[in-house]
Amino acid sequence: NINKADQLGFICLTGGKDDLLLVSSGGMAIRFSESDVRSMGLAAAGVMGMKLAKEETIVGAGTVLPKTELLLMTEDGQGKRTQIGKFPTQGRNGKGVLAWKSGEKSPLAGAVIGQPEDRAVVHFARKAPRSLRYNDAPRRDRTSAGKKIYEVSQRDRIQSLTVVVAKPK
Repeated sequence: NINKADQLGFICLTGGKDDLLLVSSGGMAIRFSESDVRSMGLAAAGVMGMKLAKEETIVGAGTVLPKTELLLMTEDGQGKRTQIGKFPTQGRNGKGVLAWKSGEKSPLAGAVIGQPEDRAVVHFARKAPRSLRYNDAPRRDRTSAGKKIYEVSQRDRIQSLTVVVAKPK
């Protein structure tokens, strides 16, 4: 079941003993073990993964894999990638740790986990979606801001990121 004010935003495959990462629009991220989430039936609403400040939403979620990076994009076109190992494991239902320099005016629009050679799709409110290589975003520290990757007009904004899943070989 999904509460009236909520919506299903992300689905990810796990191995049963993985860590999960959630990222908020306010620039916070929480990493916790999937074993912290108890099994439930289909009709259950789930458990709280992350405490959100007022007006915040979850903009990214994924399974933590070795040697992956977190790619972050703001609504105004700034982006960066950070090594996933920079995010400490903690219990679920916390606020998390800083993933983007605080004090930034533009909220995070999306977050995806992948390898440096992977691609993501950047979804704009008005323009057509664009493909982005993870390597196109600079690698930065967890607590820093990114750099401008896309020029976004005042009438537009980046809405979300979608990971591109590689075709099996």
